[in-house]
Amino acid sequence: MSDFGNIFRSAMDLYEAGQLAEAEQACRKMARAFPQAAEAMHLAGLVAMRQGNQAVAAERMGRAAIADANSAEIQHDHAQALKAV
Repeated sequence: MSDFGNIFRSAMDLYEAGQLAEAEQACRKMARAFPQAAEAMHLAGLVAMRQGNQAVAAERMGRAAIADANSAEIQHDHAQALKAV
């Protein structure tokens, strides 16, 4: 598995386990190493949503939506984040 894949899987596992601070740190690591990765921005947005920070979630998911305009999941989650702001 690639470095991105390893970091992403770790971040996703943390997110799914509810360890949001740790998931946030893993997302920051991905953002530094892979700044154009839509999946990383999307997950960072999901973390922010679960933390109750809808404005940050909408901004992060907006960047993910631009990076991957063909992902229905990202577009949907971005719309949900905007709706929550």
